[in-house]
Parts: sequence; C-alpha cells; structure tokens
Amino acid sequence: MEKISKNKIIQWSYIKIIKMKLNFKICKGSIIIPINMGTLINLEDIASRDLVEKYHSSNANKGIIWTYRNKEIIIEDKNIDIIGYPTLDYKYIVAIYLGNNNKFPPPCNAVIFNIDGSIHKIIDMPILKSHLVTERIIAQHQRNPPLENPDLYFSGFCWSNPEIHKIINLITITYNKDLWESRVLDPESGEVGELIYYGKY
Repeated sequence: MEKISKNKIIQWSYIKIIKMKLNFKICKGSIIIPINMGTLINLEDIASRDLVEKYHSSNANKGIIWTYRNKEIIIEDKNIDIIGYPTLDYKYIVAIYLGNNNKFPPPCNAVIFNIDGSIHKIIDMPILKSHLVTERIIAQHQRNPPLENPDLYFSGFCWSNPEIHKIINLITITYNKDLWESRVLDPESGEVGELIYYGKY
C-alpha cells in the first residue's frame, strides 16, 4: 500500500478548504447557478429545471463568480460571453473571453486569474499541433500559430481525465471555426503543452 506523506495530507486539506470557500458560480445577469467541481458538468443535475431554462433563455451575457475572503468577485462583460472554471488546485480561475469586442480579444483571449481577482497570466497562443490544423495552415500558406487569422481563439477550459487516476487542466483552441485541439495547461507558467484531443466541429 502506498504511504501517504504528511505534506500530501496537508495539500489535500488545503484544496478541500479552498474548494468550499471558493463558491464558484456561473451567471447571466441576475441568473446565478452554483457549480459543482468535476470533469463533467450537467446544469440539469445541479440546478432546478426552471432555473436552467431561465439561464439558457436569458439574453444576458455569460459571466463567472467566485468568493475570496468573503468578497464576491464577478468577471463579466456587457459585450461578450465569459466562461471559466477553477484549476485543479483551486489556486487560479481560467477565464475565456468569447468575442472581439473586449479587452482580451483573440487570439490572446484566455486569462488566468488569481483567486483574489488579480491577473496571473494572459495565455499566449502556442504553436498548433494537430495534423488537421497544421495541414490547413500549410495549405493556406500561414505561419504557425496563424496569429493573423481572426478565427483563431481559445474556446474552452475544463478538467479532463484522459487516463484512469489522472485528471488534468485542459484548454481548447478553435481554428478556422471548424477545427479544434485540446491541450494540457500549466496554470502556474501559463504554458499550453501536450496535445490530448483534436477534431472537427
């Protein structure tokens, strides 16, 4: 049996406390839904049908909310949707700004926030790796990454478990509206690393 170190127990306890205090939520205007942490999120499983229907039918833009030292931190923009999620260690929140009319336009539209609401990193668009994307880039005579392409942007962030007993921070990049690749994100450095999934919408 694996021996669990005292430091590991302290780390787990810290994460559990932060998770409870973070009180992470998604919002659309005044419509707010608390989010359970995990790799799969189904709003119908964590909120009433009436609340979910109001959320989906609302014309307000999406935003995210969490709590730090009893203060509510709200990240929203009246012009565009903002989606996001905590990192696995609950030290950061990764926010994706979806749209051009905002202070973090594509391709650098992913921001890592400290839990106090300050900015930790703005994520740089990496060299793209999937063969679907690189073949398209070559065919269109673009450099990699094709930063001049208006349809290159970060489109999502979540937890994923590509292997049993392994959960990772995963960020997704969309290119040319129809191709995507999901990569490991190191929230401490802001580095976008290993290619995990890729495909076509």
